[in-house]
Amino acid sequence: GYLCVGAYFPSKKHFESVMEIDEETLKKVHEVAKKFSKKMMNVFDGCDGIALINNYGKPQIVKHFHLHLVPTYHEGEPNMTQEEACDLLKD
Repeated sequence: GYLCVGAYFPSKKHFESVMEIDEETLKKVHEVAKKFSKKMMNVFDGCDGIALINNYGKPQIVKHFHLHLVPTYHEGEPNMTQEEACDLLKD
């Protein structure tokens, strides 16, 4: 599995992309991502890292700033492609 951290929770504001988000909210999102990344590393068996992914522009399907926290396995290879992660958000 993986996790998305959005900007709405800490700020109660909508930011369409990384180009619109203010520095304070961006900092808070990354603080939350750091906390969850540590927990994910402890919970997911065999996880050797966390990839933080933010899509901007054409690859950004969901028009709201968010970070994907994707656990990695086997020497840093993501356990899903960017396309697979985006497909999960379409539902």
